[in-house]
Amino acid sequence: MKDTAVASLILAGVILVLGCGGGGGGSTQDASVDQAADGIVDLTAETTPVDGAIVADHAAVAAFDSIPPSTFDQIRSNYRFFYGHTSHGSQIMTGLDMLSGEDSMLYAVPDFDEVSDDLGHTGDVSWVPITEDRLDEAGSDYNVVMWSWCGGCSDNTEEGI
Repeated sequence: MKDTAVASLILAGVILVLGCGGGGGGSTQDASVDQAADGIVDLTAETTPVDGAIVADHAAVAAFDSIPPSTFDQIRSNYRFFYGHTSHGSQIMTGLDMLSGEDSMLYAVPDFDEVSDDLGHTGDVSWVPITEDRLDEAGSDYNVVMWSWCGGCSDNTEEGI
């Protein structure tokens, strides 16, 4: 069994990519699925994703070993990530690197372009022009953009966020 923290990181990436792929919003066709009002689906139940989207919370890590190898291949083939983060955001990259170290073929790291910055504090939107510049670059083919905060949420306000 994979280390829970590492598996959570890669599963979060898989879920992000699969969740961005369809217009289904993570809903399912199976009425027996336990789905909270916030769209979180319990992957321990039988599910039939709409448009291939799967949304899961941290408890879904128990299903990590059931992710088909073709899903990892699909992510590496079809997605290019632009990711802005500082210290805390590096945990995703560390988790991906750890998994790749465990099985470099199955868990090869997808294409990530990282920038060292974060979402700021108290309404700081300096991340916007950084993102726009990257997306406007000639030949840019990013189809997933992610940003993370470092400590900016700990004492921020709702308006600041």
